[in-house]
Parts: sequence; structure tokens; C-alpha cells
Amino acid sequence: MDIDTHIYIMVTKTPMGNMKTMSYNLDHVEQGAPLSALKNGEYFRKIINGRVGKKVYTKGDYDFGIHKYWCDDMDDISRTVLLKGDTWVKVGFTY
Repeated sequence: MDIDTHIYIMVTKTPMGNMKTMSYNLDHVEQGAPLSALKNGEYFRKIINGRVGKKVYTKGDYDFGIHKYWCDDMDDISRTVLLKGDTWVKVGFTY
């Protein structure tokens, strides 16, 4: 592994109040990672029902008022979507 390899650790609370920890090595993600694990400006594709979408987006800033990330569509510069941080996305593809 290279020195610049980064691992993202996400800690969530289950409905029963227990803490659940998940870690993702973003340099070797094959199936996907949560959107909140990406850096701003990073390219990704949404994973919908286990399939990788065709549209490419970039991660934008987090909106604390609506608790979602602003994501720009790379095919249409006037189109922006709001996605939750736990949305699964595919990274590490050639664009």
C-alpha cells in the first residue's frame, strides 16, 4: 500500500442506541462507499439497487439546513442534486 492511502471510518448509532463502526479503504473500493467518505470535488457515480449509474457527479459542500450534500452533474452544469451522506457511490473509475 502507498503512503497516501486513506481509510475512512464511519461511526453510526443503531436504533437501539448501540454504536456501529464501519471502515472503508477508499483506494481499493470495488463495491462503493458512502458519499460522506469522499472529499469535496471528487468524482463519483451513484449506486442504485446494486447497479452503478451512468451519470458522473462531483461532491460539493454540505448544507447543514437540509442535512444533504450538493452534488453537481458533470454532463449538465446547470443541474445539481442533493444527496444524503449515507448514499452509496462508486469511486475509482476512469472518467
